[in-house]
Amino acid sequence: MVDGNYPGEVYWEIIHAINGVVVAAESSQDPSPPFCTYVCDAGSGWDIDVGACKACPKGSYGISGNCHICPYNTYGDVIGSAQCTACPSNTISGPGSIGNEQCIPGICLEVILYDTYGDGWNGNKLRLFDENHPGEGEESASFTFSYGFQKSKTVFLPTDRCYFGITSGGTYLKETSWKLTIPG
Repeated sequence: MVDGNYPGEVYWEIIHAINGVVVAAESSQDPSPPFCTYVCDAGSGWDIDVGACKACPKGSYGISGNCHICPYNTYGDVIGSAQCTACPSNTISGPGSIGNEQCIPGICLEVILYDTYGDGWNGNKLRLFDENHPGEGEESASFTFSYGFQKSKTVFLPTDRCYFGITSGGTYLKETSWKLTIPG
């Protein structure tokens, strides 16, 4: 029960998903009306605007009452999917891909970043660009690290293309170096 002169102006709302159970409640009345719990099916997420579970769109999957974008190297070609499908061997895709046709030939490379002083890259960043599209301004991948002498990262890049790297953006650039290798 709400005390005071204007109890009709009281409003509360709870909208939250916990382990697949979506709790949704709102009230501007006291005592409050009953509130309900909803369990969204796999492949769907809670849509706050509609106030109900809704099938996740293509390029995503639904678990625990939430829709998530399909990660790199997977795709979601079905509305309401509970999981994304892996791209075929030796192909890659970007996040949110909606079909197998977006899986293109690619290669996995290991990028090894070095720092001679041992304090990381001091704000510097290695950016890899597709040589055929340098004017687009979009990097194909970027890497940095905050501490230590060395850091390894994996990158998946489309094949049949040429790339160039630019290291910049921080201090003590002369302490930095990098190399690309095939993992394993």
